[in-house]
Amino acid sequence: MTGVCFKADVRAKAVSMKAGDYVQRIGIFYFSGTGMTRYVVDKLKLALIEQQAQADVFDIAKTASAGFTLDGYDALGIAYPVHAFNAPKIVVDFARQLPQVNAMEAFIISSVAEHSRLNFASSKLLSDIMQKKGYKVFYDKAFIMPCNFIVKYGEAKVKSLLNWVNAEIPQAALDIVSRASMRQPAGFIADFATWAGRLEWLGLKCARIFYASQECVMCGLCAENCPNHNISGVKRRVCLHCPVCMESCPHRDAAPAQTRVLFLRQCGLCMRCLYICPRKAIKVRWPYRFIAFDSWYENEELGPVSQDN
Repeated sequence: MTGVCFKADVRAKAVSMKAGDYVQRIGIFYFSGTGMTRYVVDKLKLALIEQQAQADVFDIAKTASAGFTLDGYDALGIAYPVHAFNAPKIVVDFARQLPQVNAMEAFIISSVAEHSRLNFASSKLLSDIMQKKGYKVFYDKAFIMPCNFIVKYGEAKVKSLLNWVNAEIPQAALDIVSRASMRQPAGFIADFATWAGRLEWLGLKCARIFYASQECVMCGLCAENCPNHNISGVKRRVCLHCPVCMESCPHRDAAPAQTRVLFLRQCGLCMRCLYICPRKAIKVRWPYRFIAFDSWYENEELGPVSQDN
């Protein structure tokens, strides 16, 4: 009953505003590794439409390489999951490709696993880049979602978080269309954590976190859906399948050429490959094994990790 009253209150406030005060055409560009940010964006889109705004959403992982345009939009939104107190590198790189504009309205949405000030500064670099390109970032809000890294939440907590997000979204939509200013307080320590967290980008170029076990059947799902194009299939050696090596090997240890999944050094640690694999063949190397769950969440609203995340 409370949720119904809240929605009605939001609509009442919206009616009292003049049409010219609204942001009416919104383009939201998002990145989502395992679906948490996509969940928030989908809910936000529906709420924006209820506010009589046109809202289109675009996957950054697909948009960055395909090209994009902001023609026809009044406002730009960027949404992402917080990685190491930062926006993921793929999102920051996308922001650097944004066209120069003249005072275009912009907002930032993030999904985080904990309500902490350390996460509230995650957009600092992203916001700085956008403002230098002429975007007026007037709104910056984090939504708490279930964690996909290290700590797997229980079903009761997952439901509670999703209920909270669903309750917060209508107000967020009204704030965005009405250009209400919103910036979450962070502080010096959070700014430092954000700066230090970007060292993860360098670390991921030095270490290969994931590998494919013998359960891998080379279906290609992980490679096709890696947003950073970090996975490929390679042949270990060229083989004509003649029996010479087998016949000449004293230990009968020779084998035909095999194809295996190879992880490169462009990983963004989004965890998608780990949970999208139908055979659970993607594994985490020691000493990083603590970051992975044994299985993904079973909540129906979240659904399985898929290529649409």
